[in-house]
Amino acid sequence: MYVHSEVNLDEVDQKAEMQRQEKTNIALLSPRKEMVLAQMSNIATIAALIGGFALSTLTSGDNILTTNETVPTIAMLLFYLSVHACTCSAVACFWIYRKVAAMDADQAMSWAQKRPKTLAAPAAAFAVGAIGYIVGVIFFTLDAVSDSTVKLIAVYVISAMCGSFLMTLGYTTM
Repeated sequence: MYVHSEVNLDEVDQKAEMQRQEKTNIALLSPRKEMVLAQMSNIATIAALIGGFALSTLTSGDNILTTNETVPTIAMLLFYLSVHACTCSAVACFWIYRKVAAMDADQAMSWAQKRPKTLAAPAAAFAVGAIGYIVGVIFFTLDAVSDSTVKLIAVYVISAMCGSFLMTLGYTTM
């Protein structure tokens, strides 16, 4: 009997320790208020920057808005998409930041745990805008250098290098 009760105590201790570790892991994975605020601030900043670049390209005075040619039209639509997606991202960050900043730390953590899709939405909108901007730059540049084979090859090579860099960086940081 004595050995049996020791085994039961060991099992109880192990279960209790596993429960403590599980609670610790959940707490570590739960977004803290400061993390949410910092993330929203960072996303909003870079989204506004990329959206501004796209908008400045649209309003630069080039014929990108008035042409009927296919490549510049695609570039224009991608820049337009980028402006709107990045603006939506920045505005979403504002609303989330405003909501979370008004909460205490425990409320913010609970709110964030219940809304992972809400917290992911600004980053997703930014990703759409950033990809639209990058691909728009490629189309814009291809149109600008279409008169020279050497320039076109250079644009393809540079685009491939930058694209592979961004995909590798994105893959390794996920």
